[in-house]
Amino acid sequence: MNKIFFKIPVLLTLSVFTFFNFNYAIGESNKQNKLKYFLGAYKVHMNLAKGTMSFRQIKKGKKISYKSELASSVTLSGYASWDSINKKLTGNLTLTNNGVAELKNVDIRVYWFNNPADKVKVEKYDGRIGKYPYLSYGNIPAGGSATRNLTILDPQVVSFNFAISVWKDVPNVDIPDNLCGSPGETVAIPININDGSSFAAIDLTVNCTPVNFTDAQTTGWTIVDKPSAGSIKISGAGVALTNGSGIITLSGIISPLASGSYPITVSSSKMYDGQTNEIQSPTISGGTLTVPCSP
Repeated sequence: MNKIFFKIPVLLTLSVFTFFNFNYAIGESNKQNKLKYFLGAYKVHMNLAKGTMSFRQIKKGKKISYKSELASSVTLSGYASWDSINKKLTGNLTLTNNGVAELKNVDIRVYWFNNPADKVKVEKYDGRIGKYPYLSYGNIPAGGSATRNLTILDPQVVSFNFAISVWKDVPNVDIPDNLCGSPGETVAIPININDGSSFAAIDLTVNCTPVNFTDAQTTGWTIVDKPSAGSIKISGAGVALTNGSGIITLSGIISPLASGSYPITVSSSKMYDGQTNEIQSPTISGGTLTVPCSP
């Protein structure tokens, strides 16, 4: 008996003009979702009798609109074929980044089948988040693409539906942990943001006990700061950072009585889209200030 193959061309465009609060649909914990930025979800229908694959965007959940200059679109394309002897659906999915900034640590997750009794399952994948298999695409540069193979086992040979979601890393706010200064002198504390393409404004409160903060500076954004002894509140806004990174520099005077190692922490952080809607919060990596510097 010869194998029967259906070659199924697929073309899907996912424009990231919206952000969905979709925790309930993917069944993952809040902690896991805070580490990733949700790009979108699709229901996929496989009709093995006709040899067709179709997509429908899932739009349930809280909708938050982006301004057009913040939209970063991806194109999902590929093909699949049905092996009637081994009862496997095989093919590939290609993600193309049409945006102006690199998409970091992208993955596609298969999180739902319509009929688990049929024992339809993903056979090859890179890992699981909870019980859900995913394909890892790594970093995709602006204008670049990445392809992964997909194999689904369907022993009952029936048509079925499944759903996928597309994710990338949320921006990371990082403060160096090797800063130092002398008592009574001015210290500069850089705030690094590894991906500024996903938001238009950010609020931060940065704390360091021995520092009397004086101001905050950046390039390309408008910064409003409220400095005080031991902490500074920052509100920054502007167009998305098209190069995918940005630095805010804080200045302050170290207390004349300071001595030792002091943590630099972020006690509050929020990000907003171009319509001033709050979106995913960044991950935070705090730093350290040592007084005085080692010889």
